[in-house]
Amino acid sequence: MQTSLRRTFTKAVTIALFSLLIASFALWGVGDIFRDTGRGQAVIQVGDQEVGQAEFQRSFQREFNRVRQQIGGQLDMQTARQLGLVDQIVRQTVTRLLFDQKARDLGLLVSDEQVVERIRQQGAFRTAGQFNRQLFEQTLRQSGLSEARYVELLKSAIDRQHLATAVSGALKVPETMVEALYRYRNERRVADYLVVRNDSFTIPAPDTETLKQYHEQHSNQFMAPEYRSLTVLHLDPQQLTDEVAVSEQELRAAYENNKDRYGSPETRQLRQIVLDSKEQAEQARALLSEGRSFAAVAQQITGHAPADLGEMRRNQLLEPLREAAFSAEQGAVTEPIQSPLGWHLVKVDKVNAGKTPDFEAVKDELRADLAMDKAVDSLVELANTVDDHLASGASIAEAARQVGFEVRKIEQISRQGNAPDGEPVEGIPQSGDFLETAFETEQGQRSLLKETDEGGYYVLRVDGVTPEQVRPFEQVRDQVLSAWRADQRAQQAQKTAKHIASKISEGATLAQFADDRGLSVQTTQPLTRGDNRQAGPVGRALAGKLFGIEVGGAVTAGVQNGVAVAQLKQVQAANPAENPDAVAQLRDQVRQGLRSDVLAEFANALRTRYDVQVNQQLLNQILNRSS
Repeated sequence: MQTSLRRTFTKAVTIALFSLLIASFALWGVGDIFRDTGRGQAVIQVGDQEVGQAEFQRSFQREFNRVRQQIGGQLDMQTARQLGLVDQIVRQTVTRLLFDQKARDLGLLVSDEQVVERIRQQGAFRTAGQFNRQLFEQTLRQSGLSEARYVELLKSAIDRQHLATAVSGALKVPETMVEALYRYRNERRVADYLVVRNDSFTIPAPDTETLKQYHEQHSNQFMAPEYRSLTVLHLDPQQLTDEVAVSEQELRAAYENNKDRYGSPETRQLRQIVLDSKEQAEQARALLSEGRSFAAVAQQITGHAPADLGEMRRNQLLEPLREAAFSAEQGAVTEPIQSPLGWHLVKVDKVNAGKTPDFEAVKDELRADLAMDKAVDSLVELANTVDDHLASGASIAEAARQVGFEVRKIEQISRQGNAPDGEPVEGIPQSGDFLETAFETEQGQRSLLKETDEGGYYVLRVDGVTPEQVRPFEQVRDQVLSAWRADQRAQQAQKTAKHIASKISEGATLAQFADDRGLSVQTTQPLTRGDNRQAGPVGRALAGKLFGIEVGGAVTAGVQNGVAVAQLKQVQAANPAENPDAVAQLRDQVRQGLRSDVLAEFANALRTRYDVQVNQQLLNQILNRSS
């Protein structure tokens, strides 16, 4: 309910996502950074081609929004600049202008007929297989483009495409290259293997001096984390819920307003036909009234089957369709309905009635929710009181007394929220930034008053800091012994596995060692140099090494709790003639890779021919406005 609206979230973009951003630019993002100039009003100038402030801001915002949507919306301008996304978009724009300038110098022309045909064929402007003028205009409005400007941009794009085709269209991939690459990628290898397990070795207990030496040499394994002692005032709404009165009238009003939350809404299984004009819709409706099936009418008029919308709730439909679709009887077809996408006929294939529990069944849950909402509301005033007293110089304890809350002392808490015994510290504010705040605040300092995820508030003071340090040997003796034994077992397993591999190279067989140790010899699935996700962890660990030996040779690889010893049993050569479709697909991939390389080199050559300038001052102004 209302509590959820008060929650705050922090969004972060990781470096892992950056690879997705870089990949999204492909050809148009290559090249070095360009020299800065403060002259003129153009943000970017390449030869005679210029991009002004307004145009660059529009195109930059569109590209930025596209990338942000591609990674789930978790991207802000500051992070984009830190990760180099801004430079990538500038490079992308510069490379487009380089191609535009070259196309202009060559006198390339695009006819109006070409532009019209390209627009009519773009899927973004088509519904039910036909060009939709209304959808075209709506899309341009949403993109902030006039029709004339869109046509101009499209002509430039076609010019660039023609130029790119001229530069790289004649590329041919040597068949011997494709076949060699196919054989390399698709060769498979099969091996027999056994696993020498670490826990198959018995290690006698060492003396104390050996353990102390291990403790000293591997001290990073036995560290105690940094701990902090805190004074915390937590304005927890849960502490006020018992004091909040909720009337019967409020409960019944909340029940009426939230029925969907406690039950399941009505849904309907729907299909629709979307038509370009009212006349077509009326024609379809007339055919349906003659007894024709919905599918047959759709096929006759549009050439396609009706669109299956699936099971829909009322609020999932376009606004113009909701009332008609949810008023019709099961099996009925609505009258023609107009929307920005065209004219619709909707058929109700099935009605699934909603379910709503009665008031008494959810009364207690309603009371708890309303009490929490009221408690959260009342905390706003208390939080303001606390904030005012803290600002006037009062201590956390003095501010707490003003609002009737108690201050809590936390003797030791780690960054993970644990006490020294490893157990979680109970009762701390369940807010994503509480521990972060506790470990970013300096010793002796007080944090700001902050809101929690539950609608409460907290303020803390760091009373003491115990730095990260090595735990004393006597305190962790058992852990040291366990770690030492694990290391010794792993070393014995590695040593034994290497011994077995060397003997196999001299003519021994895996079966001999398996019998001696009570192990079983297993066989891998056919492994490739690439994707072996279906091969299991042992197969994946061995795959890379098996491609470096001859049949009969042996390799070792570390696996979970042991070491695998494998003997190459079989090499399964790949024959391109057996899979022409895969070879054709690989040929296309290689051609595309070569094409990208050629176009990248061509773009770099254009940079040496044309003067490229970026007005960094104007660029920064635009980025600051976008932030």
